[in-house]
Amino acid sequence: MEYQELHEQLKVLEEQKAEISRALQAKRNDRKKELVAEFKARIKEEGFDFDEVCGSPGKGRSRQSGARNYPVYVAKDDADCVYVRGPLPGWMKEKMSALGLNPGVKEDRERFKSDYMVVKD
Repeated sequence: MEYQELHEQLKVLEEQKAEISRALQAKRNDRKKELVAEFKARIKEEGFDFDEVCGSPGKGRSRQSGARNYPVYVAKDDADCVYVRGPLPGWMKEKMSALGLNPGVKEDRERFKSDYMVVKD
């Protein structure tokens, strides 16, 4: 076979592969729908509600609704100095350094929070 013929055959095979992949994916999706219908029917036969057994329908893992609750630390001597989480604010670094605590050491940060800050409700 010549180069051109081989190239054309390869092109045809790639097109067939793409077509077969699409057909396979369609069959897979159809089968998933059939299984879900079978499961729903079986769950209903047992006297349960589908959402009660499987949770609410949706794609993928459901995310928690609302914001996460992180502790909010407020300096005892200045209510405007607030720290939630993440990088330390400049005021906190300054106060820690003035007290001889190292902002880069976790134990010192925890000590500062427990001794000089309160958790805001």
